[in-house]
Amino acid sequence: MKRQINKGTNELLPDVSDVATYDGSPQDMSVFKALQQHEFATYRISVLSRIFDRLADRRLLKKRGLSLTDSRVLGHLYINKLATVRGLALEMHMHRPQISRAMSTLVRRGYARKKNDPLDRRSAVFTISAKGNKFYAEMMTNSHDRQKSIAECLGVDGYNELNEILRTLIDIFGPHDQDIDQPID
Repeated sequence: MKRQINKGTNELLPDVSDVATYDGSPQDMSVFKALQQHEFATYRISVLSRIFDRLADRRLLKKRGLSLTDSRVLGHLYINKLATVRGLALEMHMHRPQISRAMSTLVRRGYARKKNDPLDRRSAVFTISAKGNKFYAEMMTNSHDRQKSIAECLGVDGYNELNEILRTLIDIFGPHDQDIDQPID
């Protein structure tokens, strides 16, 4: 097996050429039984997610007392204009307590506002504030640059294909309504 060294940690990494491929035929299903953990698509997606999380502009967030989760919730709040914790949990495939903590931080720091839900007084609705809109625009400048670098690496067609594949996987494997309140082991 050919190996590369991760420059950041000096760890040996498997080369991408060691991944078994599947040709789509029913006879070729045995290839999946031979896979090692580092060859799993789910594992590689998880690693890539952590890499992109590390590339996020943490200084920008830390300066404002926000976490990466807070910034993601703010982004969804920007798009939705009006949201509930439950609605965001479903949309973001996250647990309600995670969304609640993020919303509390965003409200406390002035990036969002909380009101009673006129349709259900037991529930709250959230809106993005002017300060939240301004910060969102600043975050998007950095995010657009990162997306551009991914598109330059993959090419526009590859970038669009990757986005479509990811959207399909999220739609198929994303949690269902009843899964939102189940803790992650």
